[in-house]
Amino acid sequence: MSEVAITNVILSLFVLLGVSVIFGEIFERIKLDAVVGYLIAGLVLGPSLLNWISPHAIEDFAIIGAILILFLAGLKEQDASSLYKNKKAMFLGIGVLVITFLVIFAFLMSPLMPWLSGKEYTFLQVLFIALAFAVVDLGVPAKILLSKKLLNTEFGQTVLNGAVINVIAGLTMLTVLTLFFSPEFSTIAYKLLGVLAFIGLFLVLFFLVSRLGRYMVLLESEEVQFTLTFVLILVLAFLTETLGFSNILGAFLAGIVISRAHFATSKSFMDKFKAVSMGLFIPLFFAWFGLELQLWGEMGIIANFGVALIFLALSLIPKFVVTYFICKANKIKAPALVGSTMLSLDVETLIILLLAVEIGVFPNNEILSIFAPTVLITTILVSVLVIVFMKVEKKDLEKSR
Repeated sequence: MSEVAITNVILSLFVLLGVSVIFGEIFERIKLDAVVGYLIAGLVLGPSLLNWISPHAIEDFAIIGAILILFLAGLKEQDASSLYKNKKAMFLGIGVLVITFLVIFAFLMSPLMPWLSGKEYTFLQVLFIALAFAVVDLGVPAKILLSKKLLNTEFGQTVLNGAVINVIAGLTMLTVLTLFFSPEFSTIAYKLLGVLAFIGLFLVLFFLVSRLGRYMVLLESEEVQFTLTFVLILVLAFLTETLGFSNILGAFLAGIVISRAHFATSKSFMDKFKAVSMGLFIPLFFAWFGLELQLWGEMGIIANFGVALIFLALSLIPKFVVTYFICKANKIKAPALVGSTMLSLDVETLIILLLAVEIGVFPNNEILSIFAPTVLITTILVSVLVIVFMKVEKKDLEKSR
């Protein structure tokens, strides 16, 4: 890799953020997700094209972005216990995850995969790939339901809760995978003890934070509430990372904990976090991902586009079919529309694959180049399908309002 044109970190951030915002706004205006714009901005400025910015220059900022994404996902659940009382959502989230996981796993372990793609994966690699492509994206269902004024209906909550349960279950499976990543008994025993201690800490925080939140509201400065929340996010992220898991798991749990605090529902608090997250760190995270990608070569996007299409088919077909029939069985309105919202692949999949690369499951970034085009393809596909099924299932939607 040749030396990049911009070596100053501050200038790198300035250029990357500026271009990312412009690209993100362009994609928002054409009714696509801004995330695609951020990713393309990184791809253009990175080693594959202009070679202006090194991914290593902003990697630390990108990590904070990943943490904040999952914190905001956890924060959306104002009452985490209600998730498990919604049986329809449980069937939806778990059913989509398990069946899609099994379909992808079975296909990748069969002789068909090497025959179609010329690629073979180890048992452990297949586990991570199947899990990554079995989870659904939280952002797309939330955005669609909000834009169609369905988010606060029973229908909307069932769909969104199903997506949240899917992600929680996926992160739980990820935790189990990383727990037994090392074959040494002493390492597994250490991690088990650490997990038990962490679960104890989480439960204490979960049941006490609502009371502590009342005292935090009494603090004169809202900035102090913001700072203490940020401290909790970093502490839980650090603890899960120390235990050998992903730091995003700690951030997600921090979001669930903070959702119990009274101040978390205030508009000013949410505005602060969204401004810092959506305006700075999250764009940097996706732009950094774009910087890491390659267009050309054996490990590039173009060379692996065919494999990406195979992974897409293995992910999208079972997700749609399972969602449709679960909705029919549980009398959830607009089953085809619900199935469409469950097809997007985004940050949840990316984070699982990044973790697999970091802990050495994959020897290089080839799997990220395979994943990259799926973000754009599924974003476009979901947008089109939602428009189609909004018209086809119009009567069902009217009954759900």
